[in-house]
Amino acid sequence: MDDPPSTIERYAGKAFDWALYGVLLVSPLFMGGRGPFGKFVFVCFVSVMAIAWIVQSLCRKTFVLRICGAEWIIAVGGLLLIFQLIPWPESVLLTLSPNLRELLPVWFSSPDPTHVQVGTWNTISLAPHATRQALAVYVAYALFFMLLVQRIRKLDDVEWLLRSLAYGTIGLAVLGLAQFLTSNGKFLWFYEHPFRTTDGVVKGPFQNQNHFAHMMALGIGPLLWMLSTTIRELAKPTTPFKSKRHSRSQFSGKKRHSAVSLEVLAITFGIGLVALAAMLTFSRGGFLAFVAAAFVATGLYRWQNLVHGATLKIAACIGIVVVAALCIYGYEPLAQRLSTLQQSQSLEELSHGRRALWDAMLSATQNFWVTGTGIGSHADVYPVYMSKFYSVDFTHGESGYLPLLMEGGVVAVALLVFAIGLILYRLRPCLRRIIPADPLQSRRGAALASPLCAAIAASLVHSTGDFVWYISACMSWTILVMAVAVRLPNLLQDDVGDDTATSFEGSRAFLVKIFGWTSHFSVSPTGQAITCATCMAMLAFSVTTLWPAARASKDWNDFRVITRNAEHEQNQRSDREIALLKRTLANDPVHRQASLLLAQALWRAENQPKPSDLDVGSAENSNAIQVSAQSLAIEAFSRNPLQGSAYVFALPANALLDQSQTANAILEQALRVRQHDAIVHMVRGKQLIAAGQLDKGFQHWQFAFNHDPVVQASLLEQLRPIFPASFLIEKLEPELAGLWQMYYAYREGAEKENAQLLAKELISRLTGKGFQSEGLATRARNYYALHSLYHQIGDAQQEIEALQHAVEYQPDNYSYRRALAYTLYGQELYSQAAKHFKWCQARRSDDQHLSKTLKECVRRQIAAAAVNIKR
Repeated sequence: MDDPPSTIERYAGKAFDWALYGVLLVSPLFMGGRGPFGKFVFVCFVSVMAIAWIVQSLCRKTFVLRICGAEWIIAVGGLLLIFQLIPWPESVLLTLSPNLRELLPVWFSSPDPTHVQVGTWNTISLAPHATRQALAVYVAYALFFMLLVQRIRKLDDVEWLLRSLAYGTIGLAVLGLAQFLTSNGKFLWFYEHPFRTTDGVVKGPFQNQNHFAHMMALGIGPLLWMLSTTIRELAKPTTPFKSKRHSRSQFSGKKRHSAVSLEVLAITFGIGLVALAAMLTFSRGGFLAFVAAAFVATGLYRWQNLVHGATLKIAACIGIVVVAALCIYGYEPLAQRLSTLQQSQSLEELSHGRRALWDAMLSATQNFWVTGTGIGSHADVYPVYMSKFYSVDFTHGESGYLPLLMEGGVVAVALLVFAIGLILYRLRPCLRRIIPADPLQSRRGAALASPLCAAIAASLVHSTGDFVWYISACMSWTILVMAVAVRLPNLLQDDVGDDTATSFEGSRAFLVKIFGWTSHFSVSPTGQAITCATCMAMLAFSVTTLWPAARASKDWNDFRVITRNAEHEQNQRSDREIALLKRTLANDPVHRQASLLLAQALWRAENQPKPSDLDVGSAENSNAIQVSAQSLAIEAFSRNPLQGSAYVFALPANALLDQSQTANAILEQALRVRQHDAIVHMVRGKQLIAAGQLDKGFQHWQFAFNHDPVVQASLLEQLRPIFPASFLIEKLEPELAGLWQMYYAYREGAEKENAQLLAKELISRLTGKGFQSEGLATRARNYYALHSLYHQIGDAQQEIEALQHAVEYQPDNYSYRRALAYTLYGQELYSQAAKHFKWCQARRSDDQHLSKTLKECVRRQIAAAAVNIKR
């Protein structure tokens, strides 16, 4: 038995429990722990838990360490991460990962005397900094799991944790629905995300509604367990009372049908809110995970005969309420989203780019299937193998299994399989009730195992198409479920007097040896000191590793907000962006994106000087900027050799003109790792054209022109004064957006002939095949765009007809009406123009210019009518 707790131990226990509440209920509020600050908050709560547990342990005379059989899986996982970070000799590294030489030729030696080598790469991970951060998060996850194993000492603890999950799910659902109904576009009503808002769907504090839906799926099992348990308790025969008034009903064994109590109603209402919140995320994957969890939970309850008749009636009522609420708030969007599961003709159509991403990860896996590319390296690795360009930045792998296989190799996947096997192996005797316990305890264990299976099913299902395992909030709840699952059979065994291990006989005995011990043992004072010191060292590593990124997160977020802010002038915005990037790097010197973007900004400032920068002082400043950009770029690709544009920024300005072998090798390396980078293509094209290889150079420029609007503007600025529009159309083969930019450039340059040529090309594109298949709003916009093109080529009749079509498709659009009125007025069609002017004046009575033009139009209309009468 445990020693009686001292006062310090009791307070430490309370601190542990409150920190656990912080992990489950508070840390998800920080954007679900997706960003660095949210992860740091999670680690802080785990640190408090660890310190409280250490204090508790030191206060006890006997230090007991509970183990569950998952320790070796956790240890091997940590060793895999360390293995990927160890600097290896080149010969060893190429033996472990032979395809590195093909991917990074300039980082390895070669007997070829003309070979160019810029440095030496010595780690298996292709993004060591990201892998180091992943190791810090993994250590926190491992500590959280092991601390939960120590905390779960009896079945009451299991029930307490499940109730905590259930109430936490209801709280998140209430928060999400409240935010949905009173949305101001900001998360939790105060945080402005750079690219996401809270409008339209239920998200709660999560950037992605899929992850909010996943939390609902994890919590529905515990909620159903709590409802079923409460109803069963209330349905038990009443106990005798001393009151004679009720003696007849008590001895007759009547049940307490007052059981439809406030608690049952509250739980029922909570389940309805959770289901409604999950549906209003309009997440297909979240919906499937939620349904899978609910199906597994109810199926196991039914199989175990744990479902009371009242439970089914209440479930039916919940379904009716949820359907009614959906009809009010969003049945159509949900139905449309779910219909795509059936109507999609292919996985590509269903996944909207995910298929291409998964293919890229599979291609990378074929080259690095043994050792992986490094945990956390997905964002850097996948662009190397993408066969098609997407303007979307896939920060995560849109799956749980494929990124794990790519980043960790077969070892990581094998560990995942063993972990799943261990959990199922531990829950199986609970579900089948083969643990030697009394019937009531066996029934209780089966009831507790069912919501655990439901949560695990939700996690496994949703991870096929989403990265929920990479979100700290989702993972912390999943880890809690896993810890409870591996401890549950031991607790059932303990309650019948066997506190050593679960009894397994026959052919299953060898699995006990494989998965390790399944109980607890006493530790000597030396072992206690080693355990506590190890725990503190792990905490220190996690905190110190994640703190710089957390500290830099505010400046990085401000930078991302200002990049979409068009209120300031370009020069002011650029200065502000550079200042924020410098502050981000001051807090986190190895920030991957900030260092590269700052190098890019300084490189552009050097290569596109302003007219005011042509004096001597500015020239000196320009040289200083060049050195800064170059040094930043060198540091960037030294830490991460897959950042293609960093190689470009590291090249001196004259390297592109002298056609040096070093410049050629570096640009080829840049193209090898970033085949869809517009800046790399632009610079490579410039180098080839300077060498006289016009066709090859323009092939690179064609890609760059059509894939980056900034590069597009830069190329137009350089090429417009030199080449006619017909030449650029032939060589660059611009897409529609690029053709418009080309048209604007030549029109603003007062080159009427070229502008007219481009206008005719645009008219041909806009009125081509598929023009009438667009929606009404799109057709109206296209016709409105056509009117300015017809005006450019001087076709007044077509200009009027285009505007008339635009008004026909969108009759309430003020801009279209106004443009048509002025165009008709300019063509002296006063009677038609007056009608549209009056429509516009009725809606903008304060527009003085419009009123004046209307009066003049009416006067001219009357004058024209008088002339016609005289004739």
